[in-house]
Amino acid sequence: AAADVDTMGSLSAAASEALPPFHYPPARRDESVIDDYHGVRVADPYRWLEDPDAEEVKEFVERQGALTDSVLARCEERERLRRQITAFFDHPRYSTPFKRRGKYFYYHNTGLQAQSVLYVQKDLDGEAEVLLDPNILSEDGTIALSIASVSKDGQYLAYGLSKSGSDWVTIKVIRIDDKTPESDTISWVRVILYSTHFFALLHITEGCDPVNKLYYCDLYSLPNGLEGFRRSNEMLPFVKLVDNFEARYSAVANDDSEFTFLTNKEAPKRKLVRVDLKEPDMWTDILPEHKKDVLESAYAVNGNQILVCYLSDVKHILQIRDMSTGDLLHCLPLDVGSVSGISARRENSEIFISFTSFLSPGIIYRCNLATEVQEMKIFREISVPGFDRTEFDVKQSITEIYIRSLTAFQHMYMLVFRYSPLHNIKRPWEKSSGPSCQYPPTMLLTADHDDRVVPLHSLKLLAVSYSIYL
Repeated sequence: AAADVDTMGSLSAAASEALPPFHYPPARRDESVIDDYHGVRVADPYRWLEDPDAEEVKEFVERQGALTDSVLARCEERERLRRQITAFFDHPRYSTPFKRRGKYFYYHNTGLQAQSVLYVQKDLDGEAEVLLDPNILSEDGTIALSIASVSKDGQYLAYGLSKSGSDWVTIKVIRIDDKTPESDTISWVRVILYSTHFFALLHITEGCDPVNKLYYCDLYSLPNGLEGFRRSNEMLPFVKLVDNFEARYSAVANDDSEFTFLTNKEAPKRKLVRVDLKEPDMWTDILPEHKKDVLESAYAVNGNQILVCYLSDVKHILQIRDMSTGDLLHCLPLDVGSVSGISARRENSEIFISFTSFLSPGIIYRCNLATEVQEMKIFREISVPGFDRTEFDVKQSITEIYIRSLTAFQHMYMLVFRYSPLHNIKRPWEKSSGPSCQYPPTMLLTADHDDRVVPLHSLKLLAVSYSIYL
């Protein structure tokens, strides 16, 4: 999505000598708009900025861009910085490969491509070919590849496209061998369907909170299977398993009607639980919540094992555990850093791990869990020109005092976050800290179309900020 940029100038003497006074575009105030929230009257004089398609709003945004361009044009170092930053980003990048029926799939960006391209190859040593290039889906680059999934038999690719940063997705299907598109298209998709052997799970989310409802459909019980619904308007007979927005549930694996889920139900640092759909009221903890580490993800691998990723003391650790009991089998060796991607399947012993650290923008490890000793072998590594990571070493030093300070800071941040900046802007010289208080020069960035975090928040903040100077 395009970005609207605006800059507010400082009133300091140094700033006024460097730049002439800014002429902020005035914003119309409508003093008649007042809301009543449980007896508290809240004025909203810039309600008109909530409509991004209104001509008055478009003009307001264009004038912000013009003001910003006039300021940035005076920055002599801007072009040099642009060239240097571009050079830093201009290096090839790869995603973790994933395997379906003997074929490997991965995303690759040559360096400066707007979106990574999806490739397919018959084996890791074979020649890769482009399967889907999202960069050619639209001339202006507003169509993005949001999701993609390969069928278990490796014959079909289902992929979701979103336009102009929207959360709504249109799903299309192509044949992988000849890239022939199928006629079926699903529009306005915003729910997640997880298909397993004989079951389909439906995840329904609400907003951005880490919660979801959970329903299931026993496909094996359907008289004619899914084919019976092909030309029917009937709904699949989904059964509720979790019918409230109290926690998040993500399916990890299932054996017939017995499912393993990753959840934050009564466990902020998350845990693994198991439930049999035949006894939906009986939930059992398989891997209880850790006292201090956060369970970020879990994957069924190598038959009856689970690969879990914990965030421990601001670094990631990987463990292999028994799926039935949750018992620890062994840990995978990993340097201090972050796991940015995991590719693992229950039917495969081979896994791929994407890793980043202070010394590397990206390493992809390959590990075979079927061997007696699991080795994390480098499969691909992103190299940055002029930098050799072997010349450096990373050591971690963390104390209880730091952990307590971090926790206190997070608590304080959440407390401050509850207060709306829009309704707490005051003239600097009216603040209790004295006349020397001054807002720093500030640049606001916002997408011009976003149906989740709409630009009206930034536009209103701009209008209110301008009002204190005009």
